[in-house]
Amino acid sequence: MKKRRTILTKNRLKVAVLFVVCAALLSLVLYRLGTLTQGISIGELSVQKTPIGWAGIYNNPFYLPLDVTRSVIFFLFDSVGALLLRSPNAFFGLISVLCFAYVVKRWHGTRTAIFGTVLYATSAWFLHVSRLASNDVLYLLAIPLLLTTAVALHRHSNKA
Repeated sequence: MKKRRTILTKNRLKVAVLFVVCAALLSLVLYRLGTLTQGISIGELSVQKTPIGWAGIYNNPFYLPLDVTRSVIFFLFDSVGALLLRSPNAFFGLISVLCFAYVVKRWHGTRTAIFGTVLYATSAWFLHVSRLASNDVLYLLAIPLLLTTAVALHRHSNKA
């Protein structure tokens, strides 16, 4: 516990900047998530009506992370509105932005990571896919997640 406090006090500015960036990213993705459009689109309605459960996950495991997250939300809440229906996509969109920022920082440095991540997070494709209840968010997540894994493994490649 004392070691964590020492690290936090030494890196106070970095922690504050990281907190502000995460808050800005959350506000970007979650801004009027449930009420921005007039209602649920036809594609989102089909996602809402699709039975997921264990049988649905077993028979179609291609979208496994998203289906598991949706099934947990559908299990916990009786009536799922637009906000709860779109929240798993927003969550996986946030993960893709964080993975993208990590990869760009490791490859190109801090300044390029800041500008590149801002461009990525405010792009039309990212905002559309991460704020719409569809399975397309996993395509958005796949490449940054694979690159993050490769960079992390390459960083510690000399250890067993």
